Amino acid sequence: FNTFDVDGSGSIDLDEFVKVQGIASQLYGLPGAPVKQGLVEQYLQARAPGEVQQYGGGLGFEGFVRWQLQWQAPFWVTGEEMEISERCRKLGEHIKSKRSSSQSSRSQRMTPRHRPRPRSPWPPQAPSAKAAPRPPRSARKYASGGGMATAAKGFVQPPVEVAFDLDTYEEEFNLKEESSDDEAYREKKLAEAALVQEEADEVCFIAETDVRSNVLAERLHLARLQFFEALVQSQREACRAKEKNILEEMQKLVISLAERRLGEMVLRGSVVCGQAVLQASRLELQDVAAGSKTGAKSSSEGIFKVSTAVSPQKDGSNHLLVTRHRGAAPLYRKMAGEGLKRCRMEMLPLQAWYFQASATERILFEDKHSGARFRIPALLKAGQAFAGKAKLSYALVLPDYGSMSRPVIKLKRRDNARDFAQAEASRVAAMAVAAVPERHGRSMGGSQVPLLLAAAAFARLCDAEDGEELDVAADGKLEVFLPCHSLALHALEVGTAPSIWSFREEHAEWCQTPQLLRCNNKELPSPRQPEAEIRSSLEKSSAQTSRPDAAAGCRAEQESLQAAEIRRGHEAWIRQQRREPQAHLEGVCYCGFRSKEAILHHFRTSRRELRWADPPKRLFAGVQPDETGFHQIFPYRTQDDIIASAERAAMHPEVVVSHHLTAAARLLDPCPEMAKDMGLSSASLFTFRHYDQISGRVLPHLRHLASFLVEGARAIHSVKGDDLVQVAKMAIKMTALEFMVNCWIRPRKANSAPCTVQELWEALKARGGDVATAFLYVALQQANRDSMATLRKQLRHRNPSLWASYDELLPALHGQSLETLAHQFQSRADIQALQDLVYQRGGRCRRMSLAAALAERPSLVQAAQQRQAALVAAAKEARATEEKANKGWATSMRNLKRALINNDLSQQLDESKATKELAALAKKKEGGG
Repeated sequence: FNTFDVDGSGSIDLDEFVKVQGIASQLYGLPGAPVKQGLVEQYLQARAPGEVQQYGGGLGFEGFVRWQLQWQAPFWVTGEEMEISERCRKLGEHIKSKRSSSQSSRSQRMTPRHRPRPRSPWPPQAPSAKAAPRPPRSARKYASGGGMATAAKGFVQPPVEVAFDLDTYEEEFNLKEESSDDEAYREKKLAEAALVQEEADEVCFIAETDVRSNVLAERLHLARLQFFEALVQSQREACRAKEKNILEEMQKLVISLAERRLGEMVLRGSVVCGQAVLQASRLELQDVAAGSKTGAKSSSEGIFKVSTAVSPQKDGSNHLLVTRHRGAAPLYRKMAGEGLKRCRMEMLPLQAWYFQASATERILFEDKHSGARFRIPALLKAGQAFAGKAKLSYALVLPDYGSMSRPVIKLKRRDNARDFAQAEASRVAAMAVAAVPERHGRSMGGSQVPLLLAAAAFARLCDAEDGEELDVAADGKLEVFLPCHSLALHALEVGTAPSIWSFREEHAEWCQTPQLLRCNNKELPSPRQPEAEIRSSLEKSSAQTSRPDAAAGCRAEQESLQAAEIRRGHEAWIRQQRREPQAHLEGVCYCGFRSKEAILHHFRTSRRELRWADPPKRLFAGVQPDETGFHQIFPYRTQDDIIASAERAAMHPEVVVSHHLTAAARLLDPCPEMAKDMGLSSASLFTFRHYDQISGRVLPHLRHLASFLVEGARAIHSVKGDDLVQVAKMAIKMTALEFMVNCWIRPRKANSAPCTVQELWEALKARGGDVATAFLYVALQQANRDSMATLRKQLRHRNPSLWASYDELLPALHGQSLETLAHQFQSRADIQALQDLVYQRGGRCRRMSLAAALAERPSLVQAAQQRQAALVAAAKEARATEEKANKGWATSMRNLKRALINNDLSQQLDESKATKELAALAKKKEGGG
């Protein structure tokens, strides 16, 4: 306000307001000069009527704040407190420097003979475009007949060609339905005004929430400093109480922010790329489960707002926000829960390289700044070979070197230049790593595991002429060579090689692939097959389960205290009986067995809502004192005592919990007899159908168990044993979910992967912290993995070398034929079998060589088949010739005998000659064979 108030009068004149805001818009980076007419309208609307007499018509501080919250809020809402303070400081310095530079330049240009220009007419108007050429007088006289005024378009004059035809004029400008008293138009304007007011209220609410949260954070920081500086125990307790109150206020603020948009997810934020805001970026919010999509675009200031209806506790809230902009790599963010959420989309710029594609030769390209190389094979366009000008768009994420797109800074001085360059490279690296989607994915065996980033790359090939995407030929692949990362070197040392993961937009997660990975021209070991990975996961799970429980000592101590209290009550009761013998107390069960038996029998016959209750026996062994002495808490001697005890027991939390626990166990882990009662066969137990069928019945029991565990949980220090108060509610819910999953959800097949902590956390976060629905989701996922294990076993029966990952078997789970998938995986199985055979004989062979050999196998088999066919044809021809020679020789012998009988000398000579020739031919054939 002081920066805008040039003369220091306490109010901002209209001249000052327009001039200073024009200077400020240059720092905001807005395209073009600000429209003066719009600034005047803002000034007049922000100025309150009471300020006209008080400040002489100027804009006071309250009006200035009103103007900031209504028109300038997008510049302040998307940043933190430190960013806003820095932005305000830069804004003030920029305005003062511009003002001083303009005054100094004006004073330098002023001369004694200089005349200042006359002031422009007021109020200032928007900059007009170039004046149109003046029409001829004949046309002007027809246009001077007036026009028509409407509420929507104002005063409209007809053109020359329709000046005499009023009907054509109204049809061309659509003026018949837009009169000044149109009711529909008035309702439309009121709706637009209500929408603008709602948007302004929401922006004000966000700004107030930010201010309130910053104030509470500052107070919390001061309270903690006072706690450490306190010397007396009373001062420390006061500081601790103050800190607790501030935390409760912050929790209420978070709850109010979430309750403002119940049943709806509202995303607000900005889209930036480096230091520039991106305008007209396309944002798409996808529901991964339902497949629905909601689109939006960023404004001229890079601000966006996307909203969609969600029901976390029913269907879950697993959404993927996809941001796309020309010249930037797509950005993916996973969103969950309901309410108002703030996000900043920092996109990575794409680098482009144009090249001449060839249909036969591979092309090698090297990025000079990062050292990365791309080897591009033959390309296809719409299924046909492509030879022309192509474009490669790529973005790299290397945590050690940053995005490596271009050199970040150029310093001429050498002193401290290296330190500045390293600091800037670290900042760019952090920005590039933040652009990578969620750091968890689905492994080959189906487990959801966290990821450790070594490097990431995005590449896109398109036609440089029309922008259509290009595909890689079926027999080729796009190879990317990246600088070796320290993580990869460490993985090579410890024996666990990294693997290639691909982000699947339809599943909103990373999926592990069996693609080839090399380091220093040496092939790295392929990822473990699903069976080996699952065995390792089960070993780790059993090792974690067998670890000593840190809270076991606390629970044992609590149980011993309860047993000691019951024992003291029994001893006091027995002493009372010895002093005052009572005949009706003879034969009373002190351990609680008889009382429990009678009360549970009453529950099963009269209280059906607690018919499955089975609490521990110690609850019914308690003794309580009153005015007359000690008595049993749950007496059972008479029917009236049983009814009264049953009513009292029905209010006990552990009795109610035991009912829900037994009912949930009967539904989640039933025996075959119970399964028949539920309409399930023994083969369908613990499958997707089983959990989907019982979800409606078991959900109330799971909700009660989850609330009992979460509300009754205590966090204690594992070493000191002190209670911890500053524990997030989600951490307690996560522990309760893990406890319930360990009770009932486990792999039912030998080669099925178990649940992971990452999977539990993602399920709980997507369902807004509802433990019961997250538990059912985890059960369904475990059933899917069990089904995958069955399909994997069937593949092994067809061929022991066949295997498939979780992502590859998803089509078979949805109905695709397993024979088709087995045919697709046959070549990979052949490579694995051939490599195992080479290793068994003590040799070494690269998978690439084996793949090339197997790729040439069809042509070699075809050539061998052709040679075999030629040999068969030659053998058939030889057999035919031999049979013909044998037949001719036999015929000649008969003719020779007949000539001897007839004593025909000439025929004898001819037949003898033919016989010798045929005998020589037969002998030659026998020798050749």
